[in-house]
Amino acid sequence: MHPYILAPITTMVLAAGLGTYVLLKDPKDTFRRAFFMLTFWTFLASISEVGMLTTTDADVATRLFHIKWVGMAFVEPAVLELVLAASLWAAKWEHPARQFWIYVPPIAFIVLDAMGGIMNGVQLQPWGYEAVYSSLFMLWPLFWFVYIGIGVLVLAMDLKDRTSGYRPVYMTLLIGILIPTIIDGISEGTNRYLGTPNIITSYLALILFLIFFEIAIYRRRIFVPIPKKETIKGDVKKSKLVLPPGHIYRLEGEQPSVTYELFRGLVLSDLFGLIISRKPPEGVRVTMGLEETPIVWLSSTPKEGVRTVAPTEIGQIVFLVKEFIKKAEGTVVLLDGLEFLIFQNGPKITLSALFLLSETISVSNSRVLIPTDPKAIDPATMALIQRETVDIRTVKGFERGTFEKT
Repeated sequence: MHPYILAPITTMVLAAGLGTYVLLKDPKDTFRRAFFMLTFWTFLASISEVGMLTTTDADVATRLFHIKWVGMAFVEPAVLELVLAASLWAAKWEHPARQFWIYVPPIAFIVLDAMGGIMNGVQLQPWGYEAVYSSLFMLWPLFWFVYIGIGVLVLAMDLKDRTSGYRPVYMTLLIGILIPTIIDGISEGTNRYLGTPNIITSYLALILFLIFFEIAIYRRRIFVPIPKKETIKGDVKKSKLVLPPGHIYRLEGEQPSVTYELFRGLVLSDLFGLIISRKPPEGVRVTMGLEETPIVWLSSTPKEGVRTVAPTEIGQIVFLVKEFIKKAEGTVVLLDGLEFLIFQNGPKITLSALFLLSETISVSNSRVLIPTDPKAIDPATMALIQRETVDIRTVKGFERGTFEKT
């Protein structure tokens, strides 16, 4: 067995292990599913390569190449899909046409291969069988660099206005695209000039893709949720209370159920909603009957399958709200846990964040609901909170227990 085979074997094992591990942690997560598809196509290409390098039958090698080609053709759209799944900028543009233009080229390449337009047979080398490509094969690297270019452009647009706490995620993705591509591009030309195989460097590039993207996944807690409207089924209670945008509304001394019912009525009245709460998301979702509204858990303990943000990361909380309201026209945010934030960060830091949030909300088509308990907050701090927020009871039409209609 030639040592060159270690490259595709390593890639095959890594793709299978990382892909399965990441997906099983949260199968519903879009980013994880996109990563799994990248590992799946990588696994298909690498296991077929292993077969080509170990078989002694030219016909078997030919059939294995066609399988490998399917994996190769879909690696490039899988990389782009992963970038788009992570991108805040790309999330603003969701359209079926996106899937169409991403997947048509690789499908066309597979059809072209089936018609004999990609390979002119296989050739036995000292390290095993390799395909002899036709001139049309050069279309594939051309499209590969087009896909890479789009991915880099998307990430650059994401990086443009991001705060320092969020840039490492996008830089990880950007490096994870550029370094493997540069390595593979340089080695491709060098290997052709020297007449040596590019097996090692091409699979090294795939390994780097997987490693960099896997790192990005485990820093994904700070990615902003995509706004989604609730699907109204049957008779539901909608809010008849109209909350003018541009304000933070304070629900002072009200029971938590009042706040959540008000929020539920607003999101069922065609607003995009976001909940940031100390309560576990599973319980909130079941109690409120909300299926699409994103919920972020204020918790210092990350939990797989649950979007969390540490209460001490108050800057990230403000950024999360700011980015969320940019992504949709007409939003309402429920921030439940102000007293907890004050306890964790102190009044000064929490009030500074509240002032910053107030400035952002004042020039947006959004409104924020903040339940407060005056008994749990010192009078000086409470006075400043009252100056920066609007008492919900002063809004025309608000009456406890009567702000809903069936």
